[in-house]
Amino acid sequence: MTFDYRSAGLESQLGVSRRSMSMKITWTAKTDKQMSARLHREVLLRTARTGNLVLEAVKQNLTGPRSGRWYYKPGGGMYRASAIGEYPAQRTGHLRSRIFTMWSPDQMSVAVGTDVPYGKILENKFPPSGGRPWLKRTADSMKTQISALWQQPWRLK
Repeated sequence: MTFDYRSAGLESQLGVSRRSMSMKITWTAKTDKQMSARLHREVLLRTARTGNLVLEAVKQNLTGPRSGRWYYKPGGGMYRASAIGEYPAQRTGHLRSRIFTMWSPDQMSVAVGTDVPYGKILENKFPPSGGRPWLKRTADSMKTQISALWQQPWRLK
């Protein structure tokens, strides 16, 4: 299983711009060319479950109170920004609502990402300069859960 944190190259399939970002999770195995249909189906199911697991964890990490400074929202109200080292604060909820999975059964892979331009900026910018890594950090924290998912007994009957 590999994690590719660069742009997953799915822009044309998703119809989004190059400013979008995603993380591609791929499972590969060395098997003979006559892999059983049941094994193939199980791999596809686990790949989809992996994507959903990461998707739900990312959405959960983008929810909740933060400990940064207080700011006024345009149009009224206030919100608390995230401090250095925290996940991005939810001001409008736009980033959280635009996180998606793109499942590719042909390649036995799933991509988790967003088409929101500032999602990539938050992910890649150095934290003291305003960056708040959220995707890679979540995936890294979930490696044991993902490994446990793939180590469960295989249902091939």
